[in-house]
Amino acid sequence: MSDGVKLSMTLVVPTSQQRSKARSALDVDVDVDEAEIDSTTKFPVLLEYSPYRKDDSFYMRDMPLFDYFAKRGFMVAKVDIRGTGSSEGYTIKYEYTVDPEISDGIEIIAQLAKLPQSNGNVGTYGLSWSAFNGLMFATRHEQVPALKTVVALHGPDRLYQDDIPFIDGITHWDEYILSVDHENALPGAPARRAVLAKP
Repeated sequence: MSDGVKLSMTLVVPTSQQRSKARSALDVDVDVDEAEIDSTTKFPVLLEYSPYRKDDSFYMRDMPLFDYFAKRGFMVAKVDIRGTGSSEGYTIKYEYTVDPEISDGIEIIAQLAKLPQSNGNVGTYGLSWSAFNGLMFATRHEQVPALKTVVALHGPDRLYQDDIPFIDGITHWDEYILSVDHENALPGAPARRAVLAKP
């Protein structure tokens, strides 16, 4: 990120020829996975941006989904929000805060649009937190011209009435809230910690 913090990203690229370009084009820590498509065309990018620990909690769900999108001509990027999962930095004090969470996401969208394999069009997708982030990016459309679509599933647009901490305006705590906080207190995945520790 522009302040020097590295966010952890898994990037699935539909062509094998562009692997080295993807590693060097982003200012983030990137895992590149190659799907079985061989093409020299440029691709739209789908971004999921969340605190749900991409390298462990959702890994088994994500890999078939990434493969599905890549085989249909999409690059896929999944990024752990600052201070969560395998990303550097500190976790935000309150969820959905504009700085640095939304500002980081806007910067990521701009970087993804400039990748050599990208056609410059980025879409966001996801459930819950990542859905809401997509909606927040859309409200700042003048700052993210590359953002062309948002697929928001179970993402509240009225936080005070619909979001988990304040269902109908009443403070609500359950196992979900506790699990998100506790999981993010854990260190990142072992392989990722080794990469981040290198001088």
